[in-house]
Amino acid sequence: MPRKLVTVREVSAVTPIEGADNIELAHIDGWSCVVKKGAFQPGMQGFYFEIDSLLPLDNEAFAFLQRPGATKTHHRLKTIKLRGTLSQGLLLRLDELPKLADYLLLTENEEPDLAAFIGVTKYEPPQPGDPGQLGTARVVTFPGFIPRTDLERVQNLKREVQIILADNNDIGVEQHQFEVQAKYDGTSITAYYRPEVMLIGGDEPNYEVGVCSRNQELKDDIANMYWRGAADAGWLAALPIIAFACGGTVAIQGELVGPGIQSNRMKLEAKKAFAFDIFSVAHARYLTRPERDIMWALVKFKTGIEIAEVDTFAAVWFLPPLSEILVDLMGTCEGSVKYPLEGIVFKSLKPGGLRFKALSNSYLLKYNE
Repeated sequence: MPRKLVTVREVSAVTPIEGADNIELAHIDGWSCVVKKGAFQPGMQGFYFEIDSLLPLDNEAFAFLQRPGATKTHHRLKTIKLRGTLSQGLLLRLDELPKLADYLLLTENEEPDLAAFIGVTKYEPPQPGDPGQLGTARVVTFPGFIPRTDLERVQNLKREVQIILADNNDIGVEQHQFEVQAKYDGTSITAYYRPEVMLIGGDEPNYEVGVCSRNQELKDDIANMYWRGAADAGWLAALPIIAFACGGTVAIQGELVGPGIQSNRMKLEAKKAFAFDIFSVAHARYLTRPERDIMWALVKFKTGIEIAEVDTFAAVWFLPPLSEILVDLMGTCEGSVKYPLEGIVFKSLKPGGLRFKALSNSYLLKYNE
């Protein structure tokens, strides 16, 4: 599901900021956002713009974000600190964007794209890697039969987390278990295998193998870093075995990290692909951790190849409250690795269950994200 950059949110609480006379902190679901003092009260609604939103500065509502003398056309929302207080995103009153409010009323029975209406787009980081290693697009879009690797941020799933925690406290209700993995700061890589695909110009069923970057499928060229990464990691050899076991098309998804990618903050000597998921098209879902472990064991038994995964902090974890995910658990995970941790990922052990990510605020602040 595409990320919603602009939404209508209800303010759950407003708290003072020590030493600040003109600003205070509004709380929206799992987010906290600095606002003008007196602009919001608990229960009020406002337009919330998530971090990574690119705001058009020709709109008067965003003009205050333009620095004097600057000529930027857009402003990117990042994680910042004001008066020592974390602020993520922008919250504006409904009457500060009257045209958007009117549009919202006209589309109240639909699913309006508020971002598109107001010209807000998502910031996309520059394509990582050396230009000669990025490859050439085979298809300019990502394959439609595989989900993209983007996960929802935990701050947008406050209600879902609360529901699970409430269920955990009910007598006779089994606790909802998750695996917890590291989120590496690299570039997304996907490799898939489609058995029994009728190729153009052929009379017999055949198969198709593909490798994709974050946004598009790439031509078969072992010189580009994505095809090379999938091959070196053993994914291309593993995929037919996993496809046979799952009864159809499968994809391995992971993160490609190393020199030339996102400043190589893990300090690797060479590029390497680390897997974090297997998607089965036949089952229309990601494999759970136990199922994934079985597939990796099967691949090793048949080929001797051991597929490298991202670090796992917990194979079985009882979901903690949102506040602990963002503070206590994040701090524990950051302290257990020797590289800057971008965040952690939660995946339900229940087939088709909840999956989400939590980004490290200290990482976002340190690297100006």
